[in-house]
Amino acid sequence: MQSLYALHQAIRRGQPCVASAVNPLRFVPLLLIMMIVMTQNALAAPSDAPLAQAPGNTDGWSNFIGANGPPSESILALQRTADGTLWVGTTAGIGIRTADGQWTTFSMDDGLAGNRVTAFATDPANPHLHWVATNGGATLIDDGGEPANKDGFRWVTYGQRDGMLDHRLSSIAIGPNNEIWFGLSYITDDGETRIGNGISVVNTNGTPFDKTDDTWHSYTAENSYLSTNVIYKIDADA
Repeated sequence: MQSLYALHQAIRRGQPCVASAVNPLRFVPLLLIMMIVMTQNALAAPSDAPLAQAPGNTDGWSNFIGANGPPSESILALQRTADGTLWVGTTAGIGIRTADGQWTTFSMDDGLAGNRVTAFATDPANPHLHWVATNGGATLIDDGGEPANKDGFRWVTYGQRDGMLDHRLSSIAIGPNNEIWFGLSYITDDGETRIGNGISVVNTNGTPFDKTDDTWHSYTAENSYLSTNVIYKIDADA
């Protein structure tokens, strides 16, 4: 039976685990690496510097910036899908890089719930469905098998008006029975404080583009076994 775990406490009293590059000035313009993903025999890492990729069989790095890259250099999330597409979450929306190197962007102007993108979750039952966590709620995107053609996307947003406790998301995960789990945390504008509002869960009953049959539940430190409302990440345990 599949279960879900919310990472609401980590090493050193809730501080997120990070890894720093051995020699960032030599290898990559990153001072802090929060996550690394494999992209077709290469590494890519998000940071407050341009997205960088290291080919697995060479010593050279490639930087993606401007027209040849995501919409912002401030990168908060990365996900590689089975078809080799890289989804890049930034502070200015999503950058999407296909396996053949084409870039496209998707932002609030296109229908995204918020431009600060913190996490992705691709539906394991349908690789064309991508849940996106933002500072304005969640967006479900159906790329129709053509991630480079945003004009063909089908999308829907979820937020407080639908049943979420808060619209500022830190994480997102897909459960075993059509449930979508949203971690509700954010950092204040001064960067000093992380505010948490627990977890909201929606069961779409297999019809995520039709909200009429949705059911919602929320979990906080006050009504559940969560020890804190600050949620860093939610993962499904297969």
